[in-house]
Amino acid sequence: MQALYQDYRKKHFEILAISIDVQGAEVVAPFVAAHGLTFPVLLDPANTVSPQLLGRGIPTSYVLDKHGQIAALEIGARDWNSARFRRLLDQLLAEE
Repeated sequence: MQALYQDYRKKHFEILAISIDVQGAEVVAPFVAAHGLTFPVLLDPANTVSPQLLGRGIPTSYVLDKHGQIAALEIGARDWNSARFRRLLDQLLAEE
């Protein structure tokens, strides 16, 4: 995700990660630092956001288009730096 974010952030692409780890910043901050993540990470140790997003597994990832509509929904780990996801982002970013 970090590599994808680095390449696409100047094209009006954003990533927002939401951690539901009950230990909150105590464990999330070291993970973020160790992996050099520069995109925002929301802490939700009470798990109040995930049910509103209808999360079905961990991780659940949503790709939204420019209108805020869900363009892709992925459950489970993915290679976000893959050619498949880069094509999807290129397509979405090219839309008017």
